[in-house]
Amino acid sequence: MVETSGKSVALRLTPDRHIMMGDSKDAQPITVDVVDARGRHVPIAASQVSFAIEGGEIIGLGNGDPNDHDPEKDRTRKLFAGLAQVIVRAGEGRGSMRLMASAAGLRPASIVIDRVPVTPRAAIARTRPVALLSDWRRTAFSADRPDPTQRFASNDMNSLDHGRPGRLEGPAKDAPWSMYRTVFTPRRRVGINGGAVVFAEVVGTAEVWMDGQLLARKTAPAAAPLVAPFGPGPGPRTLSLLVKAEPGTPSGMGRTVSVQEPQSAAPR
Repeated sequence: MVETSGKSVALRLTPDRHIMMGDSKDAQPITVDVVDARGRHVPIAASQVSFAIEGGEIIGLGNGDPNDHDPEKDRTRKLFAGLAQVIVRAGEGRGSMRLMASAAGLRPASIVIDRVPVTPRAAIARTRPVALLSDWRRTAFSADRPDPTQRFASNDMNSLDHGRPGRLEGPAKDAPWSMYRTVFTPRRRVGINGGAVVFAEVVGTAEVWMDGQLLARKTAPAAAPLVAPFGPGPGPRTLSLLVKAEPGTPSGMGRTVSVQEPQSAAPR
């Protein structure tokens, strides 16, 4: 049987469930609508509804109206076809959460939801963004130490060969030196605050230069990480790694090279 609803009388709140976990993470939608004196939904209601909450927080509002551009992070929402939805998040610990709704000319509504204590959920530690540097060029092995400030033409196909992290080069007899070169633009936060170039593994003694300035040295030839902090500044940056191999031993970048924010500048 289909019945026509009467005059709008009161608001009604209908939760998805009546128990929530008290871990400050559990969330659920709660439907708000308008009913007449007999408790029937009024589909033409368009009231502006205000919300208040205790023991939790409101994290979103919506009404399904594609033409409604009111903010979804607020404490009021206009009904559409007599309906709206509130997304709530329960507070921490045992207790209760109470949501209240009110609108002009209508009886307000409230609902109480139990919060139960729970063991905190396992979480992965938050990490900072990392940018990998994988596009490198390399000079041929030489007997003399290369100049880290040397400029190369972008179309120079003779002075530089391709090099990459994760592949050692050599050995080269009586020519222990080689230089790796790359140009990169730091992420915006790194450009503003500075960061660090993290070589997960360098084999051979080494120097790290950026834009003509020495950043870090590695004095032992054995495979080891090398971290080179650098200051703020706009990109692009020219990065050079000078490596001196031990006689008869391959050298270079044995693992990944990354640009990290200072808080996470550690070998990976």
